[in-house]
Amino acid sequence: MSDPIEGKKCELPAAVLSSSQVNALAVSVFLALNIGIPNPPLPVAILDDPLQSLDDINLLGLVDLFRRTKDRRQFLVSTHDARFGGLLSRKLRPGNETGRTVVIELDTWSRRGPTVVTRDVKCDPVPLRLVS
Repeated sequence: MSDPIEGKKCELPAAVLSSSQVNALAVSVFLALNIGIPNPPLPVAILDDPLQSLDDINLLGLVDLFRRTKDRRQFLVSTHDARFGGLLSRKLRPGNETGRTVVIELDTWSRRGPTVVTRDVKCDPVPLRLVS
């Protein structure tokens, strides 16, 4: 990391960043490398529980990053946190009828395996609402 304006440089981000900021940096670098591939054979980014050790600010920033890049990659995000899953389904819902967001939940488990519940998230044709 470097700050040319202040003239400072640090080769160990963990020395100046919190664990939440380091995790946000790691996900951001991963996504930058993934999106930097011009024509990947499979345009997908898979993240397993990316909210570990993220504080609320960095979590919202991560979700916003997903939202801004969802047209360039298909995201497959796993999480055990129902609130985070709900936030993702709201923020990543399609803006028109051609887009698609699918939520897949492993509901219960038995000897035969998990009960899988799949639902499509409805599109939001009005991306901005004014409240008076």
